Amino acid sequence: TCQLRTMVSVSNPQFQVKLINPSLIQSYLSFSPLACIHALAMFGQTVLWTLIASLATRPNLEAPSSIPCLETSNNFTALIDCFDAYTVPAQFYTTESHAAAQPSRDELAAWVQVVHAMLDSSISVSVSAPHTHPAIPAALAPSYHLATFTDGPTNRSYTVLSERYAVRGYYARGWGLFVVPTPTTAPRRRANAYLSAPHAGYDLYTPQQAGALFHLAQARSVLIAGRARQALHRVSACQPARGYWATDPAHDVAEPFFAASKAIFDWDRAQDVRATFVQMHGKARSSCPSDMAFISAGVGPSVFYDTPLAAPIHRLTAALISRFPAWRVSTPNTSPCSLLATDNVFGRLVNGVAEGDLCETVAAEGDVTGRFVHIEQAMGARMPGDGQAFWRGWAEAMLDAWGSRSEFG
Repeated sequence: TCQLRTMVSVSNPQFQVKLINPSLIQSYLSFSPLACIHALAMFGQTVLWTLIASLATRPNLEAPSSIPCLETSNNFTALIDCFDAYTVPAQFYTTESHAAAQPSRDELAAWVQVVHAMLDSSISVSVSAPHTHPAIPAALAPSYHLATFTDGPTNRSYTVLSERYAVRGYYARGWGLFVVPTPTTAPRRRANAYLSAPHAGYDLYTPQQAGALFHLAQARSVLIAGRARQALHRVSACQPARGYWATDPAHDVAEPFFAASKAIFDWDRAQDVRATFVQMHGKARSSCPSDMAFISAGVGPSVFYDTPLAAPIHRLTAALISRFPAWRVSTPNTSPCSLLATDNVFGRLVNGVAEGDLCETVAAEGDVTGRFVHIEQAMGARMPGDGQAFWRGWAEAMLDAWGSRSEFG
């Protein structure tokens, strides 16, 4: 007797094979080996053509698809959640695909240009000088767009620089998301700070946290990474001895997130704004387990923390403890935690290290400015257990640390 067995593995619900009628096979079965071979040949041929037809009609998963977040989100929290889902995940890139996703020289210049233009557009407006929306540079237009987004519950408007397309469900380029407030003529209290989340896709909830605090405290800007820090599983050429990944923007100056951070820093210096740069990070449960939040300035235990330059850090620490009494919130002078951010390349830049030396040189204690603030947090400090009330406590603490009444929006 001829026995016929077939096994079809379906790994994607869009890829399905419809087998021919079993009775057709049965009619060929006999004691004749020749008939059996004929049956197998007929069956195999049918499956082959079915596979070809299925592949021909299968959606091209490499084709870019539009990212709909600006159209589908009705509040700022939902907007950040939507974009966060497109973060390029761990080990997604090969060396070649990462190189292809990196900006060209013209794209990088345009990336810096648009960050400056957005910051220019976010400062004071008046009846005689109304707000003008910045234009997207031509070099960026194929990959990024600028749009105004209005938060439904508050009616606050923002200028959003975001990626246009996804490939295989993730950002096609992965440079990051940048948002500034659209200014108004009404002064209000706001945090004189630039917020960022370098480790989207790794330090969970930090993009949502940075976005919520930017929105609630009306900070100057928020920058969120578009790639997980280990999106390319290759050691960074910037700090190879430390074992950081090449796509870790806190430790590699070649990442577009760092370029945007530096653009904000350069703009701040040119405008003499002197705002604070706040990075939101997440730590593992086993790291500094007694600390719910650990706040540093990119330097370890030091007399710096006893100087007036560190006063905003102490105000933030006290304000968080006041609003979350069960938390232990520490600084390098009050905790042995080793998450000091001394390797953070942007922190080094803010603390006076020359741009060409950022990969190798630690900031000198005497050069620390207090304008780089690095916040390491346990999950309980960054996961919104009770939603907006939780974020509001954080935002009020930030306003205590960096709040100012300002005319710029």
